[in-house]
Amino acid sequence: MFIIPCPNCGPRAENEFTYGGPKTTLPKLDGSTDATEWQQAVHQCTNINGQHTELWYHTSGCETWFVVERNTKTHEISDALQASIAEQVK
Repeated sequence: MFIIPCPNCGPRAENEFTYGGPKTTLPKLDGSTDATEWQQAVHQCTNINGQHTELWYHTSGCETWFVVERNTKTHEISDALQASIAEQVK
């Protein structure tokens, strides 16, 4: 277990949070993206071994989404920032 620094509540145990996945940028919804490109963007992710940007939800606390910069190899968190609505859907 590791400690996650919630931007609203401060440092809390990992079991208070829900992992929201990697922070990614999806293709535009303008009709120019084909099904294959969407499938890859949504379902094919790279297993990063090192510094990574992720979304986390504080389930047992303030119930907000935030962005975490975490090293997936060491679990060291270098930054945790409040996520805007736009960031939550990327």
